[in-house]
Amino acid sequence: MKHFQAIVCIAISLTFSTSCNRSSDNQLITNPEQRKAGYVEVTTFRITERTSVDDFLKIAQKMQIDFLMKQEGFVSRSLTLSKDSTFIDIVYWKDQLSHENAMKQAQVSLEVVPFMQQVDMNSVIMSVNKIVLQNSNE
Repeated sequence: MKHFQAIVCIAISLTFSTSCNRSSDNQLITNPEQRKAGYVEVTTFRITERTSVDDFLKIAQKMQIDFLMKQEGFVSRSLTLSKDSTFIDIVYWKDQLSHENAMKQAQVSLEVVPFMQQVDMNSVIMSVNKIVLQNSNE
């Protein structure tokens, strides 16, 4: 039940942030890997005290392969870890609808459960924004 409540909480915050973060349709995307991306999801969080970073990274990789990479409109993902043990999860999406559909699927997907169980839900901050300018040396 806690897991379901956590996913609903994320979905609600995601819906709110998605509807509040609109930009113009002018965009310049030059990075070949992310040329298809129109939206970026940035989520910061900490893992629970009972979870080691190494174990969490294995779980995160499995969720990425078993769930995230299979979602329509998924472009790429980077997961970073700051010095203060905060994870920063950056996911690029083709468009807003792809992101919204993936979040709906995450609410009912068993592949997401182990990942969500390791996240300290009180630490989650998520935003979804339209990409308006992006440059790369590639």
